[in-house]
Amino acid sequence: MHIKTAQSAISEANLAVAEIVALLGDAAPDFIVVAGSPANHFNDCAAALQRRYPAVTIVGCSSFGGVLSDKGHCVAESGTSFAAWALYDQNGSYGVALRSFELDSTDTIVRQALDDALQSARRSGELPALIWMHSTPGVEERILTALEQELGGAVPVIGGAAAPNLGDDALSVFGANQSSSSGLALAVLFPSGRIGYSFHSGCAMDKPLGTVTKADGRLVKEIDGRPALQVYQHAVGIPIQQAIEQQCWTQIPIGRVIGEHQNMPVFSLALPIQVVDQSIEFLASFNQGEPIYLMRGTEQSLRGRSKRVLASAKQMTPEGRLGGQAAGALVVYCACCKQVVASDLDEVHRSMAGELGADTPFITLFTYGEQGPLLESKNIHGNLMIAALVFYSAGD
Repeated sequence: MHIKTAQSAISEANLAVAEIVALLGDAAPDFIVVAGSPANHFNDCAAALQRRYPAVTIVGCSSFGGVLSDKGHCVAESGTSFAAWALYDQNGSYGVALRSFELDSTDTIVRQALDDALQSARRSGELPALIWMHSTPGVEERILTALEQELGGAVPVIGGAAAPNLGDDALSVFGANQSSSSGLALAVLFPSGRIGYSFHSGCAMDKPLGTVTKADGRLVKEIDGRPALQVYQHAVGIPIQQAIEQQCWTQIPIGRVIGEHQNMPVFSLALPIQVVDQSIEFLASFNQGEPIYLMRGTEQSLRGRSKRVLASAKQMTPEGRLGGQAAGALVVYCACCKQVVASDLDEVHRSMAGELGADTPFITLFTYGEQGPLLESKNIHGNLMIAALVFYSAGD
């Protein structure tokens, strides 16, 4: 097993992919994760790369404001970027599927996508070591629930929702030689080596907010029997719509306790996206009777979080605990977190490269919602989260 990365800021898709292929070389990888911006450029590049490697399993999504790799932050002044993370693993098996949400119910789509991906990997009926997924935002919790119904809770599911560029609503997922602006791209991984993984937030609890007493999916209507906007706004101290428009992401996340680790609560986070009368719409779902908390983060805590997530992922494997050299890493990083640390991306890059080793290939996608396992592989969806996979070759 070995890994290569390549990236290009060229705005013409065929030229960008030609640069990517020149950097990767003629040998076809076994699995590729792609990311880029904006969505139409990403789609064109992903399709062109698939034509260049027609038999290769390729999956990915549009990324907010470019990508970050071992080679640095990649985005042109025009906003275009494209990057490929290529895994060479002849002894592993990899499969991918894409299904559109417009065609059927979420449960049916997930079941079909999983079956298709396993058939693509020629491992039907088997449990993959890991699922890597990208969906368009909106039903991530239902996807995870459906996957758990099919596979049980033992398979980690890691990924991120497709993101648009700033000021642009277009987003896309890619898989199985097709793209979708409303769908699920799902890859199953049966690697020959080991994968360590970790999933963290970059915020800490500020204070209790109350209990959700009325909610409809991602729309919270009441907290402690009072209008949600009134309670939330009083706790934050500024108008919520203003905070959203000014992108005060570290001041307004909401946390839910999903368990404990070493006698400390573990939170998943949700961000508001708009005020609807006296209700608040979030990027994650809430249940009636669920206690919620106001969370806080800082630019400093977010700058260092990716390094800590990578360190935690390394510790999941014997190779990582013994100081072995990783073959490479994949990172999913919340787009809103990226906005907070935008002026310090060079420092974020240095901290990640320092943790992995200067020559270790990695790629970071900036997404609109993240998925990963917390508390003994319980897969959850959240916001302001960072997920990491660290790969080790067999025998390292």
